[in-house]
Amino acid sequence: MLQRLNRFCLDYLLMGPWQALALVAVLAAAGAAVGIAFPKWSAEGLLETPGVVIPFEAPRENPDSVRPEPKTKYVTLAEYRKVAAAYSSQAALREFLAASGKRGPAVDRLVLQAQQPGFWDAVATPVLPFSRRDAREYGDLKDAASDSLVGIDLATNARTPEVASEMNSIMGSHFANALIRERIHTWILKNRGDAPARQKALLAEVVEGQMKIEATNRRIQDLKAILIRYPDAVKLDSRQVIAITEDRFLSPLAQLVAAESSIAQRKETIARKEREALQFDLLARYFAQAEEKLQSTPLVAELIPALAGSTSSKFEGVDPAEDWAREVIFRLQADIAGFSSARASFGFRNEARVAKVPSRDPVRLAAFGAVGSLLLLGLVAFIRASLKVSRIDDDTDA
Repeated sequence: MLQRLNRFCLDYLLMGPWQALALVAVLAAAGAAVGIAFPKWSAEGLLETPGVVIPFEAPRENPDSVRPEPKTKYVTLAEYRKVAAAYSSQAALREFLAASGKRGPAVDRLVLQAQQPGFWDAVATPVLPFSRRDAREYGDLKDAASDSLVGIDLATNARTPEVASEMNSIMGSHFANALIRERIHTWILKNRGDAPARQKALLAEVVEGQMKIEATNRRIQDLKAILIRYPDAVKLDSRQVIAITEDRFLSPLAQLVAAESSIAQRKETIARKEREALQFDLLARYFAQAEEKLQSTPLVAELIPALAGSTSSKFEGVDPAEDWAREVIFRLQADIAGFSSARASFGFRNEARVAKVPSRDPVRLAAFGAVGSLLLLGLVAFIRASLKVSRIDDDTDA
């Protein structure tokens, strides 16, 4: 029996049975050695991005209207995609790490992995309130189309669980910083462009209102001249309408009162628009300064206090004690407080889930090595048997 087995192995495997068993053992041991020498741990955590209440804006068109209720601003899928496109790069990660002063094995591994293709798609995944599976199981959900995120699922890996967990924490800080910084950037960009344009528009409306007041004053002088020429016109009922040809006119006295009233109303409107123009001028100067701080400050932990400090800066020709200036400052501080609240609320509720990667398990790799060696031996035996059958057929034909 052993002789037949030995002859079979020599004919079809080109080695003895003990050599074949040794090959299986060697490859199994090699797989186990790889798993032991190169372990791999994964860490997964959910970076929560809850909705943050933002201050409402006072109505501009009608100041006497009811104020709107405060709004809750959520991180949307579109906002996440914008942030991912701008900050998912090795350069952006390096800038954040350098500014935050982080060092160590976790930082080195992240910088190395960040230049590999597919890293950013694997490390961060947006989590929506409802998935396609939820829609299939529970039917059509009205809010399933909502693009507000529950958070961002972060996944990192390393050779030790401690490094993998630290890498996950660093990536959470990076994305939280990126999301809030992008909100600040959008806020500055919008107001930096709107403030000068709205100021010029208001100044144009002020000039137009002043021209209308001058025209109304000339009309008042003409009406007064009419009353002097026709003193009996004062005795007419102010509601009486006098028909001349096809036109209709109120009495000169009624027109005079209406003109005076319109002048008073236009003066009030001009004063309000001049006040708003001063506010927009102050906003334009503030956001020009804020943009410089944004470019020079990568960390929102430093940027938010810097923006808050700028609200106390003294601008030329502006008395911070004036009511219009105080209103602007309070609105800016309210917006900055919203960014500070967002920074405090974004983060991990629980520690990252750390587990060993199954593909690096020594037992599994040893089994793969053994199975692979058996497949290799089977392939060699199949090829040798095919060649032997082919030679026998050739001899038969001859």
